[in-house]
Amino acid sequence: MNLLNDIKENNLVELFITGNFGLEKEGLRVQGNGNLAMSMHPESLGNREVNPHIKTDYGEAQPEIITPPLASYSKAHNWLQTLSYVLLANLPDEEYMWPFSVPCNLPDDDRLINISQTTNIELEEYRLYTASKYGKKRQLVNGIHINYSFNPQFLEHLFAIQTQFETLEALRDELYLKLASNFLRYQWILVYLFGATPVAEANFFTDPFFKNKSIPLEPMRSLRNSKFGFTNHPKVVVRYDSIKNYVTDLQEAVQTGKLKKEREYYGAVRLRGIVKDSASLLEDGIQYLEMRSFDNDPFEVSGLSEETLQFIHLFFMTMLCLPEKILASEAEIGNVITKQVASERPFSKTKRIDEGYWLLGQMQYVITTLELTYDYAELVDQAAAALEMPEKTIAGCITTILESGSSLLTMGEELGRHHKKEILSIQSLAGFEHLSLAEQLQVVNMLQLGADVPLEYIKNIHMVD
Repeated sequence: MNLLNDIKENNLVELFITGNFGLEKEGLRVQGNGNLAMSMHPESLGNREVNPHIKTDYGEAQPEIITPPLASYSKAHNWLQTLSYVLLANLPDEEYMWPFSVPCNLPDDDRLINISQTTNIELEEYRLYTASKYGKKRQLVNGIHINYSFNPQFLEHLFAIQTQFETLEALRDELYLKLASNFLRYQWILVYLFGATPVAEANFFTDPFFKNKSIPLEPMRSLRNSKFGFTNHPKVVVRYDSIKNYVTDLQEAVQTGKLKKEREYYGAVRLRGIVKDSASLLEDGIQYLEMRSFDNDPFEVSGLSEETLQFIHLFFMTMLCLPEKILASEAEIGNVITKQVASERPFSKTKRIDEGYWLLGQMQYVITTLELTYDYAELVDQAAAALEMPEKTIAGCITTILESGSSLLTMGEELGRHHKKEILSIQSLAGFEHLSLAEQLQVVNMLQLGADVPLEYIKNIHMVD
C-alpha cells in the first residue's frame, strides 16, 4: 500500500490531517525564591482524583493538566493554553510554575519532598516503590505527552479503497504500529530541535540514584532524554512490530520483576487501548498512541508552542508515509541514537545531520504531494536552519542565556513570573473567544472544579467523542 498516493488520489487529505490530539503537561509549583512549593494542591481546583483536567502527578507540588481529545493540533493547543490559565489563576500570589522539565531547586533532604496525596492505597504504595527505586528527585522530572489517534472517517475511507487488509481493525493497528516504530527510529530529530534541558540544578544529582555514577559536566541538548533522565533499566526492551510482541514483552517485564507494573514502562511511545491494561490491546486493538519524549519549552507559558505542535503533526504524517515499516531492531537502534543526540553539546552540529536533512526532505515531499499550506514548509525551512546552526534550537537558546552569566534558577524565576503575569492579563480564553466574558468565567469555574463544560459552549471547538 502506497499510503501517500492513496491519500492524494482518493481525496483523503482533509481526513488525514484532522487527526485527534490530546495533550498532557506536567510541571512544578515553586515559591517566589525558586524553591519547590511546600503548600498543598490548591483546594480551589477541586478534587484532583476526579477532576479530569487538572490533577497531580508524583509530587504534591507537581500539577498535571490534561486536555480532552480534539480534532486538530491547534484546538488541542488552545485547550492547553486555557488550562494553563486556570491552573495559574488558582495558585497563591507568591507561587508560579517552574518553566523547565528538570526540577527547580529541591530540598537536600528528600523527606521534605511530599508525595502527592491520594485515597488510592495501591497508587500510594506504587509511588513509594518508585521513589525507592528511581529517587524522589528524578520523579520530579516533567514533560509533555501527546496522545494521537486517526480520524475514524479517514480509516474507514482508506479501508474501502485497499485490498491488503481483511478488516478495518487490522489496517488501523498496522498504521499505528508503523507510526510507533518509525517515531522511535527517527524521534532524535525532535529531541535535537526541541530538547530543552541542557543542565539541571546541582542538587538534582545528589539523588541517591546517582550515587557512584558519573554526572554530566557540560550542557547537553536534553538531559531528560539522555541516560540521566527518567528511563528504565536497559534490560527492559519492548518490541513494536506487533501487538502480540508488545504485550508479551511488557507482561514478561512485570512477571520477571523488571517492572512492578506496566505503568512503570517509560518508553517514548505507548500503545493505548480502550483501557490502559496492555492485555486489552489483544482484544480491542490500538485506539491511540501516547508519545512521551517532549521537554517543556521554557519560553512558552503552556510548555509547548503551537508551531512546535504543528511540526510534530507533520512529523507524524511523514512517519506514516515513509515507504516501509522498519524492523523491531531498527526501532531499538532509534532509542540508542536518541540518547546519543540528547547528550550532544547544544552548540555542536549533530552527528546525524545527513539523516536530518533526509528526514526534512521526506517531510517536504509530504507537504508538496498533499499540497499542504505554506506554513508547514516554513517550519521545515526553520528546522533546516537549526540543523545548520544549533544555537537556533531551544537547547541552544537556553545555553546562550546561561553562558551570558545567568543561572538556571534566575532564568527559571524570571520566565516563570513572566508567564504567570502574561497569561493572567489575557482578555479572552484561547478557543473560547466566541463566548461572552460572563460565559468564559463560567468555563473557568467549571474547568477548575472538573465539571463538564456545556456542549453549547464548546460547539466550535470540535471535541472528539
